[in-house]
Amino acid sequence: MAAARCAGLVASLGIVLAVGDARADVATAGPPAAARVDAVARQRTARAAELYRRGDFAGASDAYREAYRLRPSPGVLFNLGQSYRQDGRCVEAAGAYRAVLQTDLDGAARDLAAQQLDAVEVCIRALDRSEARRHRAMRRTGLVTMSAGGAAL
Repeated sequence: MAAARCAGLVASLGIVLAVGDARADVATAGPPAAARVDAVARQRTARAAELYRRGDFAGASDAYREAYRLRPSPGVLFNLGQSYRQDGRCVEAAGAYRAVLQTDLDGAARDLAAQQLDAVEVCIRALDRSEARRHRAMRRTGLVTMSAGGAAL
């Protein structure tokens, strides 16, 4: 489970780094290019919303991630977290919600992001407990004889 947490943190870091890249690209591109970027970001967001509505949460998260890369916004970031959460990707969802809470978002939307973060942290703890039970069962059956540095041997 430590690997999953690391992957989630890396994904969160990737979101933050992508924001810097996207903002720099748009800032240096000029008004016509910025308008095209905005249009593509809106298209990606609309596509993500449609995929989410259809229950394709993995597809929605990909589209929201791309929209966010093009035009960062707390709303798109929140929707990315929702897509991850619905897809059962609790670690990634937590990273997205934490990133939302680091923005200037306030009011009811901020409260909802905090509530969703609490919910996915419960999911993460349950996954951690499940992984620990699975590892103990494997040790009892002799499938795992020792572990070193988090790797089962």
